[in-house]
Amino acid sequence: MRLISTLLTTPGLRPKRGVSATLGSAGAPASIRPRLRRLTGCSRRQPRSCRRPKKSPLPLPPLAGASRSSTANWLRSPSMTPQRARLRRKGIDLRHIVCFVRLLTLLKCVAGSPMAASISIIMPAYRAARYLERALPPLIALRERGAVSEVIVVDDASGEPSTQEAARRLGATVLALNKNAGPGAARNFGVRQSSGDILWFVDADVVAHPCGPDKIRAALAEDSIGAVFGSYDNLPPEKNFASTYKNLVHRFYHQRAKANSDSFWSGCGAVRRAAFLEVGGFEEARFGRPAVEDVELGYRLRIAGWKIRLSHDLLGTHLKRWTLVDVIRTDIFHRAVPWSNLILAGRGVNDDLNVSRSERLKAAAAWLWVVSAAILLASGITMSSALLSSAMTLALVALNAPLIAFFFRERGAWFSFRAFMFHQLYYLYSSATFLACMLRFHLSRGRGGAALAARAPAAVE
Repeated sequence: MRLISTLLTTPGLRPKRGVSATLGSAGAPASIRPRLRRLTGCSRRQPRSCRRPKKSPLPLPPLAGASRSSTANWLRSPSMTPQRARLRRKGIDLRHIVCFVRLLTLLKCVAGSPMAASISIIMPAYRAARYLERALPPLIALRERGAVSEVIVVDDASGEPSTQEAARRLGATVLALNKNAGPGAARNFGVRQSSGDILWFVDADVVAHPCGPDKIRAALAEDSIGAVFGSYDNLPPEKNFASTYKNLVHRFYHQRAKANSDSFWSGCGAVRRAAFLEVGGFEEARFGRPAVEDVELGYRLRIAGWKIRLSHDLLGTHLKRWTLVDVIRTDIFHRAVPWSNLILAGRGVNDDLNVSRSERLKAAAAWLWVVSAAILLASGITMSSALLSSAMTLALVALNAPLIAFFFRERGAWFSFRAFMFHQLYYLYSSATFLACMLRFHLSRGRGGAALAARAPAAVE
């Protein structure tokens, strides 16, 4: 301190004006500067807090779609004042730069993005007049505002005029098949009469969300992607247990699946016209009823080299009312049987959505749980049987924890318990169906089992 006071009072050794006495060692003679720095704790380099703050980066100019007010605010921003003056001295007006950037962005959107691709909506319908009253108006609204080019409803020989009358009254283009050939044939017929670059398939009992065209175009922005599909939302209008369970299970599997899929879903999914025509469309001969014709189409798209994208934001509301009998019958005859035959023939997806390896593990756990419960009942309640059954129950709950949590978030504890128990029944009858199909396949191998599986019908009732 004595040295500091001496320096401050000695003429010629005072710090320069504007330099702090504590940090002003630069004004002292060179011989005593190191000692002064050690005494005052001042380093040669100023602390970060003492340095002059860096200039803030220039805000980016508003691009295409920005309002006039946002552009004006950018031009008047304080950080642009010196830049504006400097450019003005060089004869450059910032407004010209903004207009140039906006023009380039608009040209890129028109010429280089899939926004220019037209979309044709194709909807197969079979005695679906009651559904069309809710499913068609949002699609017609999309056509009216230019988001899609056309809405085509194909009547799959309903045998009654109400379906065609409702579709025509609501503003759709109506086509009709002479005989009932299934939704795959109806979609193929609609494709032949359509003109869009993108074919958006929507089921008659699905209300597509209005943001669908934007999600489809965004997903198909990459040239290698040939198809995109979405899922149901979590708000089915039918409130009974079977309808809620069926819709939420579908949503659970699709929302948790990987973005790059090996499958396809035609309930709310789109395909490039070029990709669709390359693989020959939906197979009509094998699938005369609603089944897994969309899964089989996805398989052929992947074999042809196209990628399939699962968009978690491409949503639709499912209007169908289910009963427990409908759920079991559809799962077995319209899903498990044809899908098992496709897998055995080497033409089906075997590690995606609800046929993944984790799902097979859960199905095996469900069977072990049933076996442990049977042992408990057969041998009486003993310590060993009770421990075995309890262990299997805990394992089953742990494996299905994400599904249970999803059910609980959506509908509460009582629904989640019932849905969890019914889902174990689903594992039992679905896996049993696959085992039966596999046994049938191997027993008939000597008589052309592969060909038999490849020609297996979509449903056996």
